[in-house]
Amino acid sequence: MRSPDGGQTWQPLVALIDLASCDFAYPFVVPHATDPNRVFQSFACYGGGSGNAGRAGESRDRGQSWADFAPSSQSTDVCFQSKCVALALVWAGTLSPSTFFLSADNWLGDGAGYTATFLRSDDDGASWFQASSFAPGAANQSPAFGGDPADPNRLYSGLGLADSPTGVKTSADGGVTWSELARQDIGKVNDLAVGIDSKDLYASDQAGSGDGQ
Repeated sequence: MRSPDGGQTWQPLVALIDLASCDFAYPFVVPHATDPNRVFQSFACYGGGSGNAGRAGESRDRGQSWADFAPSSQSTDVCFQSKCVALALVWAGTLSPSTFFLSADNWLGDGAGYTATFLRSDDDGASWFQASSFAPGAANQSPAFGGDPADPNRLYSGLGLADSPTGVKTSADGGVTWSELARQDIGKVNDLAVGIDSKDLYASDQAGSGDGQ
């Protein structure tokens, strides 16, 4: 939904996936940081009539109409659309305005299940490539995903690794490699946000909210 008057009234918007047909879903809405007409939807739908589906969509008219944010015919080598369930979208910021990152669950097929994958686009979503992926059972993807506005390649994630299932992970190379960030005993991280001056990292975990300065 969209409110054009600060929340006084609300207008329904078209969704990319029929959420009523999902057993459970993670819908996200991400406004563009510099263009008020652009907004993004990222949906993860599991089970139900829609099966397992993931879409990342873009609107250039404030949510009145939508298009896939990556071509649905793009090679599934990068797992977009037909093999990935999109969880969260991050814009790299004004220092790299054409770069976007997507965290996703990569469907490996019956019996293999999902594994965590990170995708990257450097041409405003026209094409995507796989920044990193993990072996089956080696990682659980998280909807908690954030980027540092002062460093286009610095990312943060609630990614759960087999030997480190909780806490915050970070990447300094645009999602190619990931490592533990400080203490990992804060529980499973559900959401992340980076302050606009890059000094504060906020994490919402199972126990509440924490501020990692």
